[in-house]
Amino acid sequence: DYLAALEQAFGAGDKLFSQPYPVDDEDVSQEISAVVDAGAQVIVLASDPTVSANAIMSARGGGFDGQFLLSYVNQPSNLASELGGGMEAEAIIAGFEQLDGVLTTAYLLSGVEDEDNAAVVEHVRIMEAYGGPPSSNLSIYGQSLAETVVETLERACPDLTRSEVVAAAESLDGFHPSLLLPGIDVVLSESDHAAIQAMQVQRINADGTIDSLGEPIDVGR
Repeated sequence: DYLAALEQAFGAGDKLFSQPYPVDDEDVSQEISAVVDAGAQVIVLASDPTVSANAIMSARGGGFDGQFLLSYVNQPSNLASELGGGMEAEAIIAGFEQLDGVLTTAYLLSGVEDEDNAAVVEHVRIMEAYGGPPSSNLSIYGQSLAETVVETLERACPDLTRSEVVAAAESLDGFHPSLLLPGIDVVLSESDHAAIQAMQVQRINADGTIDSLGEPIDVGR
């Protein structure tokens, strides 16, 4: 899907060079070397934090000084931990130094970068009050799903039949779970079941701060 979107945006000519990697191998140094040798100026990584960290280190080690674009699965704090080699403060700091200027996308608030946000504070309270695991990006995602399910059931009540629940879900056009980033909503309809259709582009800074660049980009309409 990532490659198809890039080809749609830029064409499938010599502007693009694609390089697959084995999904069961975290060492992508050879694949990244091929990308760097092809003269890439921008590297788009469709990979998880472990592979992305290896790719960034390999590319920098090979002399690449261009731009990285990462997908939303690469939470900055997780990626910094992978790059720095641990969860200790020194490792996180070292990891963020390697991430300076990297661009990523997001649609959820972060339990780390947005820890003082009222919605994140309430999320942490809920997790602690009801004996849940420590709050994380996964638990934030889970609460967002839960709020969406609750809204769907409230709209379907009192007729909780299959057809009414489906109709209620398809009526969620502009619903905003509390832990989504500002300007990003759940958008569903009878003909479109892709719930999240906007992403916020963010820049990671060496000091660990995150800058949102402009408004969320809506790709669904």
